[in-house]
Amino acid sequence: MIKRLIFLFFLIIFLINYQKAKSQDQVDDSNLYFSFKKNREELLIGLEGYILINGKKYSSEELSYEWKVDLGDNYEKIKTYKPFLFIPEINNKLSGIVTLSPKNFNYEIEKHFYFTNKQLPRVVIAKYDKNNNLALPLTENNLNKTEVLYPLVYNFSSNNLAYVWTVNETNYYNTFLLDISSLTGEIKINLRVYNLDNSQELASDQIMIKK
Repeated sequence: MIKRLIFLFFLIIFLINYQKAKSQDQVDDSNLYFSFKKNREELLIGLEGYILINGKKYSSEELSYEWKVDLGDNYEKIKTYKPFLFIPEINNKLSGIVTLSPKNFNYEIEKHFYFTNKQLPRVVIAKYDKNNNLALPLTENNLNKTEVLYPLVYNFSSNNLAYVWTVNETNYYNTFLLDISSLTGEIKINLRVYNLDNSQELASDQIMIKK
């Protein structure tokens, strides 16, 4: 009897300390963004970015996911270890919740998403003509050593946008224009544009160029 009481005492202390520690976890999920991409038959829902828990960074690839998707006439629940989901194309709209948690960490975060079948935000990488203040189509034939790249954006609901350029998957630049005059050889450039007023609006474009 005494051993059982001692065990229950320590169990209660453990649970109290566990709940206290859990309640003090500092979680920041403001750097997670939903993206949507359509093709003829499917819709891709992606979750990009990262979360911070107690100062430690977890990328979207380090999380596990449970998707709950309301397709209007039916309800689907899917578990996956990938930050994206393919579902059949819809006629009007869909909504849902994704519950995510870092692998090997007992913590869950819920993110709501909503999609309407409208023109999606998109971005196209173009070249910037400084002399005439114009954005021009980018082709291999019109590149020069002083090239500056320009983001042409469409269908965002606000102009409060963030631009993230990635060069050769290693160098990152948070600028509106990207100066590539110092780069040589074969270059892979990726651009992601985020709507800071609506985390569900994201667009990206990628190019390969040679200089």
